[in-house]
Amino acid sequence: DICQDLQAESVLWKSLFYLLIQYYRNSITTSNSDSGKATLSQQLEEHIGEGISFYNMLVRQIQKRYKVNYKHHTTGHNRSQVLALLLLHKLFLWIGYLYRY
Repeated sequence: DICQDLQAESVLWKSLFYLLIQYYRNSITTSNSDSGKATLSQQLEEHIGEGISFYNMLVRQIQKRYKVNYKHHTTGHNRSQVLALLLLHKLFLWIGYLYRY
């Protein structure tokens, strides 16, 4: 509940992924050398791949811990399970954003 109130997952997304991706994109755009752009692009791709892996691992852990499955959503969940499903929704949005980049 405290994490929900503080929106810890949003802070994590913004600080570890969104802002860093913006930094890489701006650095690639302003780089004067082709080799610098290539290096930055490779680093960005690696960071995005690590982010996708991180969020997929988090999805699996949340599903296991709270015994929820986003594919077979049914009624009758307790409060923790409902919050877990809401968090899964956010995680899937962020995974989608990472794939978009």
